[in-house]
Amino acid sequence: VFSAGLLVLSTQLRGEAAAASGAGVVVPLVTAAALLSPILARVAARVLSGPLQLLSRTTGYLAVANTRANSRRLGAAITPLILALGIGGVTLFQHTTLRHAAERQANEGMLADRIVVASTGLPGELAGAIRDLPSVAAATAVTQTSVAAQYTELGDPMLTSFSAQGVTPDALGQTIDLGVRAGSLDDLDEGTVAVSWLAAGTIGAEVGEPVQLRLGDGTLIQPKVVAIYDRGLGFGDFTLPRGTLDGHLTDPLDHAVLVRIAGDADPAEVDAALAG
Repeated sequence: VFSAGLLVLSTQLRGEAAAASGAGVVVPLVTAAALLSPILARVAARVLSGPLQLLSRTTGYLAVANTRANSRRLGAAITPLILALGIGGVTLFQHTTLRHAAERQANEGMLADRIVVASTGLPGELAGAIRDLPSVAAATAVTQTSVAAQYTELGDPMLTSFSAQGVTPDALGQTIDLGVRAGSLDDLDEGTVAVSWLAAGTIGAEVGEPVQLRLGDGTLIQPKVVAIYDRGLGFGDFTLPRGTLDGHLTDPLDHAVLVRIAGDADPAEVDAALAG
């Protein structure tokens, strides 16, 4: 009953609490299964008795009879296996599940036809030069960083670090689909920010309200939230205009430029222009 209550409660949580609720739900379920292992052994023997006796009348009958007669002993033997597999599975697969979700979000949200990268980074003016090419419909400069959000939780001040990206807002919707669920990325400009639903649930952010963020050099800004989006795992929990980060990064170079080819353009010509 307690586990079922936690399962229902987890569906109502938001933010980091929702992401971290997996272990809190699974551990009581695994513990309950371990405590009920003798009963589960008898139920399993009853369910499998037919198939086992069909496979081998004598051996199957003996296996089922032995399981029913020694269900407590069998339950004691399988309890460590239940605990090890249940808790180990949560520990191992929770992170891989999040990584898989991040990869899926990045693939689904990437609308660019080409991505320009360099091992040493890209100069800020490159995105503008690519955007001016006649065969390019949109070019978005992207830099990866992190921000620290200041908020209050249960009356206590909190400071939590989140992944973030700085982008050039012009025609952003042609290169990235963040999966906006509230607000609009068309309003993303200086003094504004877009927030993932996970981070928004954690810090209590709402569209139209300001949030307190500290940039990489510790500078405090209070941008207004203009959008809340789904694909925070794939693209970062905060999306800021690239200009907001200028002068606050250790490395001022962009990490990538996302390029959307014009509908009537020859991709080979675009590749040649980008190579040039």
